[in-house]
Amino acid sequence: MKILQVVSYGYLAGGAEKSVLLLRQKLQQRGHKVMVVASDHNKDTTQHFSDVTFAAIDKPAISLARKTLLHLWHTPAYQAIKNSIAEFKPDVVHFHTMGQLSPAALFALGQVPGVLTVHGPEEYVNSIVEWNFPSNLFNGKPGVTNLTALGKAYYIYFRFLQRPLYVHGFRKHVKAIIAPSNYMANVLKKEHYDVPIHHIYNGIELPEQQPLRNTRQLLYVGRLEYVKGVDVLLKAMLTVVKTLPFTQLQIAGDGAARAELELFVKQHHLQNNVTFCGWLKGDAVRNCYQQATAVVIPSVWPENLPTVCLEALATGRLIIGSDTGGIPELVKNEVTGRTVPAGDANALAIAITDVLQRPDLSAKSDACAISAQQFAMTPFIKRLEKLYQTVVEES
Repeated sequence: MKILQVVSYGYLAGGAEKSVLLLRQKLQQRGHKVMVVASDHNKDTTQHFSDVTFAAIDKPAISLARKTLLHLWHTPAYQAIKNSIAEFKPDVVHFHTMGQLSPAALFALGQVPGVLTVHGPEEYVNSIVEWNFPSNLFNGKPGVTNLTALGKAYYIYFRFLQRPLYVHGFRKHVKAIIAPSNYMANVLKKEHYDVPIHHIYNGIELPEQQPLRNTRQLLYVGRLEYVKGVDVLLKAMLTVVKTLPFTQLQIAGDGAARAELELFVKQHHLQNNVTFCGWLKGDAVRNCYQQATAVVIPSVWPENLPTVCLEALATGRLIIGSDTGGIPELVKNEVTGRTVPAGDANALAIAITDVLQRPDLSAKSDACAISAQQFAMTPFIKRLEKLYQTVVEES
């Protein structure tokens, strides 16, 4: 089978891109032919894995007014997909993140059936669309009721201009929508796309379970943005170190909020407890998991199915995470970790302190590794192949 994978970013910006890269590798190993189309976002500064690129919407040189129009109809994305279909002649096109594509990408399919995986809050998911907006469009925390005047204009644009185009494109060209968590499946069923929703957990290459080396080592892996709750984690650390002064937190990742987060650490004298590692790959990030006692996922926005959560469980590391999005599906309280109210630094500090002092950490580690088996890559690929075959036959 020939499969065209389409994603906003052609580099490892997050879990969605990591999933696309792994999908290409595993599908090719099973005899399929795969082509990846993505935008050229950050192509000058990052290593891209895409086979075909098109001009990104979100470039500094493009004005806000121009970007707004491009989010409605982005001709470069449309043309890149149309040309790729003519050249590659895929049996199915699998869309992932859509932020750099616009609804235009859907209408480039012609008679080729489309499949869409919703990896997280997207512009077309009306009930959680505000999580895509810049923080300066809110008076306080994100929420439709807290939008500024400009934020309300954004909301009206995405809700009443862009979304109808997406919905029309879904109904015309997308034969199946994949939700990687029960949480996202329930959200999408209320969006009225009139497209079958399939809940399929993402698969990962499960790392081997590693014995616990340290009972005072925390790890955060991900983008350094406020929706990820890293600032909440640092505030929690102020309380944690009062009880457990030798606790260490490694932060593996980068992002727009890094400078402010580093300043917070310096101002509150946490330099001996918190280390910013930047982006890590391969053995370096695996080593961080192995050194950790627990992995913290303090997100304030509704995470879908965090890849870091799956990787941590497979390594045998407890999760301390927010009770938002799909995280509670993965973290079973008192079994594989602890969930706390999103944005509550005090509750997070209490959970961290308790977990780090548990006498039964080794047994909990075993429970985590067992739990991760449901995310093995081979069963995931087989389910995906079956879905591809179904939409192709029905088309």
